[in-house]
Amino acid sequence: MMHIELSVNGSLRVSVNFLKHNIQGKYRPEEVLKTGSIAKGTAIKGKSDVDLVFFVVKEPVHQRAVSFETVCRESGTGHSHVISVDLLPAVNFGDLVNLRSIHTQMRIASEEVRNMYTPSLTKWQREFVKRDRTEQLKKLIRFVKYWKNESIQNSTSSFAIELLVIRLWSQDGFPVHFKLTNALKKVMETIAVPNHIRVEFVGEFYNREFQKV
Repeated sequence: MMHIELSVNGSLRVSVNFLKHNIQGKYRPEEVLKTGSIAKGTAIKGKSDVDLVFFVVKEPVHQRAVSFETVCRESGTGHSHVISVDLLPAVNFGDLVNLRSIHTQMRIASEEVRNMYTPSLTKWQREFVKRDRTEQLKKLIRFVKYWKNESIQNSTSSFAIELLVIRLWSQDGFPVHFKLTNALKKVMETIAVPNHIRVEFVGEFYNREFQKV
């Protein structure tokens, strides 16, 4: 994965610079953010995703995402790696945004409108997954995501999986080292009863009443 990540990150830098310096008018980005599994360190071998979110001034963004796939080959082995890329325009809420106010608006909005908020919130999602997470934990997340991609169709989002695994890890006391087999078993047992799943991060991410996944 290391060689693939270096190749992908090099290509992404070129794309980010292009977005920053070649888009004019009201959609000229204030910032371009790399998110997705590659940016969070939870990409799985063979296929992963990356979102390039370009933030514009605070006005409604109605443009749809541009999505495509590209294939990278690992030097030395020749193994292929499929990268799903989304180019997402988003409103820049700023660093001092009141997340509770935004989530209140999302709760009363239609699903189509709620989905338009998602790119603007990716900065907080990325930082939450990356923050002080051990490599062992990221390895567990990659195992679960690989199982999901190989075994389940129309499953929940990868971000929801990441939140669930992080929550189970936190319930065990944030261990630096743990047995992957035991942790994977616990995740599978939890997923087996989806109606009983409740994920909360009190004081860490969302306000209490908006923490349900």
